[in-house]
Formats: sequence, structure tokens, C-alpha cells
Amino acid sequence: MTIYRQILRTISFFFLILTGSTIYGAVPTPDQNSLIAKLAQDPQWLKLLHFDSSAGSSEIISPDFFISSQGRFDPASELLATMEQLKSDQNLDSDQHGQCRFPARYQWLKRKLDWQQEAKAQCRAFNEWAGKQQIDSLSLIYATGYLDNPASFYGHLLLRLNSQAGDFQGNLLDTSIDYGAIIPEQESPLVYIAKGLSGGYEAGFTQGTFYEQTQTYGNIELRDMWDYRLLLDADDTRLITSHIWELLGKKFTYYYLTKNCAYRIVELIQLVTDAPLLDINKSWVPPVDLLKQIKQQSHRGAPLIGSARYIPSRQKRFYNKYRQLTENQKRALFGVIENAIHLDIPDYLDLQVTEQMAIVDILFDYVELRINNTDLPEYQEAKRRLLQEMLKLSSHTEFEEVTSNAPEPPDKGQNSSAIRIAATHHQTQDYLELGFRGSYFDLLNLDAGRMPMSQLMMMDISLQLHNDNLQLERLDLLNLRTYGLPNTGLPGDNRNAWNLRVGWDKPDQQCSNCTIASIDAGYGWSRMLNDQLAWNLLLGGRFAQTTGPYGNFAGTVSTEFLFSASPAYRALLRYTRNDYINSGNINREQFLLEQRFGNDPEWDIRLTYQKAVADEFSVGFNMYF
Repeated sequence: MTIYRQILRTISFFFLILTGSTIYGAVPTPDQNSLIAKLAQDPQWLKLLHFDSSAGSSEIISPDFFISSQGRFDPASELLATMEQLKSDQNLDSDQHGQCRFPARYQWLKRKLDWQQEAKAQCRAFNEWAGKQQIDSLSLIYATGYLDNPASFYGHLLLRLNSQAGDFQGNLLDTSIDYGAIIPEQESPLVYIAKGLSGGYEAGFTQGTFYEQTQTYGNIELRDMWDYRLLLDADDTRLITSHIWELLGKKFTYYYLTKNCAYRIVELIQLVTDAPLLDINKSWVPPVDLLKQIKQQSHRGAPLIGSARYIPSRQKRFYNKYRQLTENQKRALFGVIENAIHLDIPDYLDLQVTEQMAIVDILFDYVELRINNTDLPEYQEAKRRLLQEMLKLSSHTEFEEVTSNAPEPPDKGQNSSAIRIAATHHQTQDYLELGFRGSYFDLLNLDAGRMPMSQLMMMDISLQLHNDNLQLERLDLLNLRTYGLPNTGLPGDNRNAWNLRVGWDKPDQQCSNCTIASIDAGYGWSRMLNDQLAWNLLLGGRFAQTTGPYGNFAGTVSTEFLFSASPAYRALLRYTRNDYINSGNINREQFLLEQRFGNDPEWDIRLTYQKAVADEFSVGFNMYF
């Protein structure tokens, strides 16, 4: 097949030379022939075709993206067909004219060939789409991760087309461009993961209003968003926008770890820059890593993207407002909710008007959050009462919106992969621990751009090196843990803590060469004891291979404290008890104390003590990449 495609390209090259007169209107000169041949291999032309040179074909699988029948495999053939269509004076009033279907190709070739006299197609559909929006800039939008959906574990990137009037309306009516797999309804998470990893889905770009995205990500899935304005000139902005028009409705093959949403969105930006935006030297493409890569790049001597603008989720806005309430206001808030969100209670009526407005404002968010979980008619009625109350209070004084304090943006966080080396003292021997984490973060990592008090680790491996002997200590295929915090204690605001771990580990620290397959899971309760200290209690179970005195099933109870004293220090204290049901009532207690020092995005130091029959102390160094 490769030889066949090479022959086709050679034939196309000579055909392009011989037919150059249809493009130039006369017999082409040798210089013109050379220019056309160079254009066929121009990096930007290949980007416009999404041509993968290593595969010998475009990554777009929709036939209607190509004009030439061999266009998917032959950039020269597609260039010739494109130039002929763009220069055609036939059907200039049709939206199917080449200038209308491929405005980015037209813009690029006009600049490359200095076209001046070609006939202009009317392109009503494209001009209405681009002109109505009055696009003057682009923004890269990052949505934080979401543990309730495997497709959203790692966060999400999308592109917003900023209109001239958008800044005055929070850009809510501006168009946003998304990329995602086309997944059948009711697809199970396991099927999604299997097909997503193997290229079992088609995918494509879609458009909608940014309001719809803020509703989905910020108000329903409760994910924070970050807005990074791209610092591009008008020509670059127009070329990317025109190319988006060419891609709408076209299909790609979707790969969850590599050619995913983040890759395709950043690929749009890569169209106008030679900076290595997609070169992260990994076999997987986490959105936050690409974001950090873009933040470090320049374009024509200037930064490629500006500073981040924080767009808090409805839940974050709700918690921020709650933290700023006085004790009297909190008492009134609890009372109103216990009174079915009727405001005729003394604790509310005794407040000042400005204090009452703050209560009504936070109740709006509370009701919307409850509607997300259970859309009962009484909540819709409550919204009507709150609106009437706010209108009444506004006649007495002006309402001041509570602003949310912006956390550290995701580009300030640590990269998603890590290697570690630790010197470990075991009560019977000393050894060196070597570790690698494919992704993503643990409870002690920096929170920038991530879910606080949560953990998502995949392909986390730990090896023990002693006397030139290397053995497996632990391998976590998946290790999820979340506190479900913060919460206010209000009715309905009581998310639970949980954990799930799948992999191989040791049942205790005393045995040697006893690593076994195991699954641990738990579900329970959590609380913020103060601003720096979180606690949880989990009940669950452990299922594992039988080894030594241990059976294959144990009931589990665990409790832990997470202490965040400063950005440079965090500590985790955990106690776990496993009671093995089918092993003569054997039980094992485990203690873990791990401390993180440092807040550099590229490294930190860990001090760890753990006891599971035997004691271990270790000093480790983590490097993030």
C-alpha cells in the first residue's frame, strides 16, 4: 500500500506540473512549477489536511473533506484539486464552491500565491456564520477533572471564539468549539474505556454557545473552568476560525489517551505556529500537560497565551458565599431551608437588608444545586419566591455580588507523570525504592487546577532494589480517592468520601516476594475539622489472592486525616484495619504517615513512615514531568 501511494504521489506531481496552466492561465514557468511542488509539502498545507506523514494519510476519515479522490493520501493531488476549485468562476453563488467549503485553504493560498484577480464566491453560509459572531480573538478553556465520569478524569480543553461584544456579557453567547467521541447512549464506562483506548469510536468537532458549556461543566458537573486568551493577530485568528468551519461535521478516529479532545483543540492552534505545542514526549496526552506546554511557548517573539481568568463552578461560588456569612446569617440560612425555603422566620426577618440579600443570593445557588440532584416542583416554586424577595430587597439597596477568590491556575500545577527514588529503612534491611507514576496526582500533590482532597493515580509502580535484586513492591492500575469536601452540612450538601484501588500489593511489610493481585474499596463520611484539617471514615472491603495466612476477602475500616498547613507542606495520616473473614479471623492493622515538603511544580520531597506488621521509614524525591 505504501508503494502504491508513493506511485500515486509521483504521478500527481507530474500531473500538477503539466496542468499548471489551468492555475496560472498560461504555461507555468519552472519557478512556478517549483513553487507548486513546494506548496504540496509545506508544513502548513499538511496541517490544513491533518496529514500524518508517518501513516501516509490524513487523520480525517470523512470523504467529503477532500476534493480529489486521492486527497486523503496525496497532498499534491489535493492541492491541485483545491487550486482548480478555488479559481473556478462556476457556481459563484453556491455555498458548495471551493472558496466557501474551504475558506482556510483559500486564505492560505491567496497569501502564498498572491492571488489578486480571482472571482469571488458569495459564500452566504460561511459569511453569516463568521460575520454574525464578529470574532476578534480566541480563548483556550480548561475544565478541571470530574471523577464521576471516566471520560472526564483528566480535565477537558475547548476553544471559544470571542466576539467583539462578548466581554460585556461574560462571553456567554460566544461560540465554543468542542471535540469529542461520538458515543452511543447508555454506553457502559468499561465499554467506553476499552473502545476509547483502541480507537473504537469516531469523533468530531461540534459548536455551541459558551453558555451551554458553562451550564454543563460549571453548573451541572460542578467543574471549575479557566479562560486563557490566545495572543494571536487578526490573520492567525481568521485562519483558525476558517479552518474550524472546514472541520465542522467531519470525522476523525478517537483515541482516549492520545488523539483526544486536548490534542485536537491544541492542533487547531498548532496550525499558525511552529512552536512545539504537541511535543510533550509522552505516549498519552493529558490536557493539563498540553496547557502547561502552551503556556511556556512564544509566538513571533511574544507569549502565545495570556494569564488565566477563573470561572468558578456554581458549587465553588456557593461555598465561597457560605464562608463569608456571619453566624447569624448561617443560622438564618439553615432555618429557611428547614422551613421549606419560606422566608417568614424570625432569624431571617431580624437581619439587615444587606444581610438578607446575601441569604437570598446563596439560596439561589443552593436551590439550583438541589435541582441538579432532584428536579422537584417545590424547588421551582422556591426559585420564584426567591426572585420576588430579591426584587423587593433591591428596591431598598443595591446588591453587591460576592466575588470568588481564584485558586492557583492549572498551568502552575505539577505535571501529570512522576518518577521517584527513595531510600528506605526496613526493620530487617535497607533498600532503594524506584517508582514511576503514569498519571495523575495523589492527595499530597499541589491542588492547582485539580480537585482538592482527591486522588487519581493510574499505572503507579514501585520497585524494590536490594543487593542487585529488583522485585515488585506495588502496582496500582487505578487508585481513586476523594473526601467529597467541602460541604456545609446543609440538607442535600453531604457528598460522601470513597476510594477504589485495583492492582497488586503486599498484605503486610514483613513478607517478601508476596505481591498479589487485589482490589480495595470503601465508602463513608468526611468533615472539615478546620480550614487546614480534613477527616474521613470509610467502611469497605478487600478482595485479593490468597497468600500465607491471609484469605481472599476482608472487611475494612479506615480513617485518615489530611493536614494542609501551607502550600509547601501537607501531611497524611491513615489507619486501616483488615479483618479476613475466611482465614481464622486474622486481622491486620496498617499505619501510614506521609509528609510532602516543597511546592515546586517540578519536584517535592516525601518523608514516609508505615507499619504493617513491620516498620518502614523512607526519604524520597519525586520529579514531575
